[in-house]
Amino acid sequence: MMNNPEIDYTDVTVIGAGLTGLTTAYWLKRGGKNVHVVETDNRIGGQIKTQRFEHYIYETGPSTGAVSTPEVAELMNALAETSQGQCQIETAPDAAKRRLIWKGNRFWELPSGPISAITTPLFRFSDKLRILGEPWRKRGNNPDESVASMAARRLGQSFVDYAVDPFISGVYAGNPYTLVTRYALPKLYALERDYGSFIRGSIAKKKQPKTDRDRMATKKVFSAQGGLSHIPQAEGDYIGMENISLGVSHVSISQEGQGWITTFQDANGNRQQLQSRWVVTTCGAYSLPELLPFVDKANSMIEKNIDYDHEAVHLQWAGQFDNRNRAFSRLMLVIPLTLIVMFILLILAFGNIRQAGLLMSVVPLALFGGMLALNIREMTLNVSSAVGFIALIGVAIQNGVIMITHINNLRNEGRSLRDAVVSGASHRMRPVLLTASVAILGLFPASVSTGIGSDVQRPLATVIVYGLLFATVITLFILPTIYYFIEKRKETL
Repeated sequence: MMNNPEIDYTDVTVIGAGLTGLTTAYWLKRGGKNVHVVETDNRIGGQIKTQRFEHYIYETGPSTGAVSTPEVAELMNALAETSQGQCQIETAPDAAKRRLIWKGNRFWELPSGPISAITTPLFRFSDKLRILGEPWRKRGNNPDESVASMAARRLGQSFVDYAVDPFISGVYAGNPYTLVTRYALPKLYALERDYGSFIRGSIAKKKQPKTDRDRMATKKVFSAQGGLSHIPQAEGDYIGMENISLGVSHVSISQEGQGWITTFQDANGNRQQLQSRWVVTTCGAYSLPELLPFVDKANSMIEKNIDYDHEAVHLQWAGQFDNRNRAFSRLMLVIPLTLIVMFILLILAFGNIRQAGLLMSVVPLALFGGMLALNIREMTLNVSSAVGFIALIGVAIQNGVIMITHINNLRNEGRSLRDAVVSGASHRMRPVLLTASVAILGLFPASVSTGIGSDVQRPLATVIVYGLLFATVITLFILPTIYYFIEKRKETL
């Protein structure tokens, strides 16, 4: 039996040792707070990783940043001071401002001014004319409008194809058709919201007086001398590696009086607890249900314990938690529709509801196997695992179709029901095992991984691997048995 661990105390616990988490902890410590950082990976820096080969330095993650806000400049100045010059900013020369876009059979320079915007062949002539009417184009009414949709609506599709899409792909490694503007590009979203136009908003912003601090945001592209990894390393050195727990797992947060208890399993397998006044999470929304199991109860607690004017005050959970809820709401629509479509296709394939219903009965049993695996491994149902369940349903139904179709073919050849079931199950054991083994063996490393990105892939892989093990046993042994009894009963009627 595991004894209760001793509780360590700190002012702030930061979840995640990527650039956001380390920067948060860095400034908190500079402000006099005691901090402790908890990270599931075995290294700090998150996606930032600098590689060196002979005389070359290259980045396998983000390669540069931009001094787009005064805070970036202040951070780099502070790091140069606290690292005794080991972390120095290195800005790109002016030639780096030149952006090239491939169109046709050559590169074209991305316009940087009104004249070049008119003469460039990147944008269609009709879209160039659309810019003249942009200041008077009406505002959008969808707060979750994608970047591509907003740009096409205000500027034109060619601007999306040859300006917005390359920018989003290069900076965010994302898809402009799925990224929500108010989250991915809040400043751009604010131009339309506050001024009704990109052009009018940009002109108004330029007219606003700037302080010396505002002028620190030079917009220049930068890296750190020797590679971007010097930034998280300098932050980690200042925080103190003794205040950073790496390679942890099973992290959860619970409320304790006026503070919080962060519980986790360290790299050596020992259970640890941290008590702090504040907790800052910098991880993705997919991991919030596991980290913050109490949040779903918060709304009901507020309604029960706090009296407020519901007409004057609007309560809304936002940020990553809101993103997670929206993803779940879409899945709650997609999954039932998928099951309905699958059921209809099975009816068309087998010609009767009886056998289609038999195959659909595999779904809840397969889901049980996936949920059991999540429970045993102390994981929660999140967006990643929900996507895994969709894949699991598909593979389980596919294996069932392989089995039932062959049994039906044997019966059509004149074999008795019992002989067809026994022979069919025997003949299709190898194909079903091979189909399941490919997915199980392929995803098993992901189900036990602890590296970068494992928090996303581990729940998905766990559901598929262990759920498919359960579903395969059902397909090979239980499904033919149920088929035999159902068809036998039909013959006797």
